[in-house]
Amino acid sequence: MMSAVFGTRLAAGLTLAGLATVGVACQPVASPPPPPPQPVSQYCAPSAPATAPEYQAAFDGLRNTYTEWVSADGAIPVALPDGRTVWLFGDTYVGTVDSGGIIDPADGLIRNSMVVQTGNCFAPLMGGVAHARASLIPPSSAGQWWWPASAAVDDNGQVLRVFVWDMVSGGPLGFEAVGMSMASFALPSLQFQGVQNLPFSTDANHPYGATAMVSGGDVYLYGDNARNAYVARAPLGYLPYAGAWQFLAGYDSSNQPIWSSQEAQATTLQWNNMPPLDTAFGTGTGPDAQPWVTPYGSGFLATAKMADVFSSDVSVSTAPTPAGPWTYANPIATTAVPPGMDTYGAYTLSTSASNPIAAYSSNVASALFGPPAPLTISSYGPHFFVPSPPLPPPPP
Repeated sequence: MMSAVFGTRLAAGLTLAGLATVGVACQPVASPPPPPPQPVSQYCAPSAPATAPEYQAAFDGLRNTYTEWVSADGAIPVALPDGRTVWLFGDTYVGTVDSGGIIDPADGLIRNSMVVQTGNCFAPLMGGVAHARASLIPPSSAGQWWWPASAAVDDNGQVLRVFVWDMVSGGPLGFEAVGMSMASFALPSLQFQGVQNLPFSTDANHPYGATAMVSGGDVYLYGDNARNAYVARAPLGYLPYAGAWQFLAGYDSSNQPIWSSQEAQATTLQWNNMPPLDTAFGTGTGPDAQPWVTPYGSGFLATAKMADVFSSDVSVSTAPTPAGPWTYANPIATTAVPPGMDTYGAYTLSTSASNPIAAYSSNVASALFGPPAPLTISSYGPHFFVPSPPLPPPPP
């Protein structure tokens, strides 16, 4: 009896199982999701940009084109020997842009990238592969990354030296700078070759390379902390070698810079006529921001915000030499932005009297300072503008 009941139940179970199998087999099979669209390699503007509005339109066009490069801050230009321009960027969103220019919350964030400009075309350069992008300059360890700051073409046009912030996780904002290093890229291929220490000590107080300038066959590296700006120089072709570097060690009776090969003798740049700035920003004599220096007439022009993210100006100073002494001139712009945004990283791209161009970056402010603005390609990235009032006269 037991065996008969068991057999009946077994047969019923097999029948039900068969019906279930038939039912499953009859269910429509869901189609796999379509593959993600293939990104394009570049954006081409109608013509090569030459004015501030044209540069803005070109980068806006790039940010609205699906290259996977969504937006980034920095936009530091470096002219290459073959006529191309490399634009250096720090934190870079990768993925897509939603309607209205909103950066998709699902977009990834890589720590550095480049955009290579060839005439009117702009091609992002990132690490990784399509749909799996990575930082162009890979980190050395977990919790560490590199932010490109400035660059110079070295070794008779064979190498691009990119001076990079050495960043680590930590601090109230979630990141801290611990020094500067030098990344190298082969030219013309822009193949990454590696990162090495600068051949002298750097730290958050002496960030040599936060900005850079080439003049007279020398590379000048600048760095500022708490209104104390320093500068070091070395001849092109000798940047990796410690014995080639000299440091500003003061000024003589004629206000000419004194250079020393001893880093311990380094002293700060001299600034004159600077507007008052709260001592909370430091006790030095310059702006509390990295000065961007460029040749200007027979002298030099330095662009910086007085208190970086904590001020709304872009201001300029002039000097007869790359090391100063510097004389404050005037602001050339007010970075009026909506609440919840920061502006920083000002520089002058063109000092032409007929076509001056300057720029700065913006970002959504830290939640430490109140509700942040929406993250869009307008709130995060470079802004190009015409200085107003105009640039001051070059120094005599």
